[in-house]
This record gives sequence, C-alpha cells and structure tokens, in this order.
Amino acid sequence: MRTYRKTSDFRRLDNIKSYYENVYFETVFLDEILLSDAIEFYNQFFKYDEYAITREDALKYAELGPRLNADLWKSMMPMDEDKMNLFYSITPFYFFHDIMRFMDGIHLERAFEFFENNKGSLLDFAGGTGGYSIFFASRDRDVTFFDSNFMQCNWMLWLSKKRNLGIKVLNNIDDLKDKKFDFVLASDI
Repeated sequence: MRTYRKTSDFRRLDNIKSYYENVYFETVFLDEILLSDAIEFYNQFFKYDEYAITREDALKYAELGPRLNADLWKSMMPMDEDKMNLFYSITPFYFFHDIMRFMDGIHLERAFEFFENNKGSLLDFAGGTGGYSIFFASRDRDVTFFDSNFMQCNWMLWLSKKRNLGIKVLNNIDDLKDKKFDFVLASDI
C-alpha cells in the first residue's frame, strides 16, 4: 500500500538525496540503554522514590524541556552575566531534551566526523548532557567534560562511573587553567 504525504511545495521533492539526508538528520535513533540510565539518574538525583518518573514521562520532558526552560528564563529575567550563569547552572529542564537531541542523525553524524578527524585528547566545553563525551570516551579517547550546570556535571560523574568511561568532569572554569587539549569541542552553545 502506498503512503501519501501532502505537500504544497514540490520544489522540496526535486532533490531526493537532500530529502533523505534531511530525514536522516531529523530522525531520532533512540538509545534505550542511555535513556534508561538517564531516568535512573534523574530519579536518584531528585530523590524520586515514591513517584519516580517513567520512560513516558522522560519523553514528555524531552518534548517540553525547551518551553519550560524559556518560561524559567522569562521568570528569572537574567539581565547580567552573573544572573545568566546562575540560570544555566540551576535549570533542570534541558536534561531529557538534550539526552534525546544527541540521538538524532545530525548529532550522530557530527560525532563520527569529529571522531574521525580528531585523534587526541578532547575537551567537551559546555557539554550539556555529554553526548559527545560519552561517544568519545566509549571509544577509548581521553575526554574532559566541562559544564556549569550542577545537575549535568553530576550526571556525567554518575554515568562515567557506572560505565567506567574515565571522563574527567569539571564545573569550575578555573579548573581549565593551564590545561591543554588536542581538540576543543563547543557545539550547540
């Protein structure tokens, strides 16, 4: 049986290769193990014993995270650098969104490209939920992760220990002084 898709712009269909690339880039390749780890961490971090979040809850958080973050931003109105830093250090709303975002085709494509073109030590600067750090460290690369968000740093410490990844986790910018890396990744910041 054929599938019919409505479109009012047939120019989008002119380049089939581009269409399939876009479909790939927008596809989420769900890593159930990583999602399960993220849910376990989240429930432990927030001490959700009786009312632990479920897989379905996590997927809803992934969808709603950017909106909740925007609402928190508007309520805090961070107008100077200190207030902006405070906002980014405390917000929990990007967590599942960022976990899921790294599972899409465009981020996976970037990870493979970065991995192939950079062989030495990596600093994942403002690494969020550490998708690139996890990717590199699971392939035996020397990885240092830095982010100002307290929860995300705890996530990386927890996951690195659980999976024996050896990721060095930093959340103080001064800890980067006098450190040298072969490759600094600052993506999506």
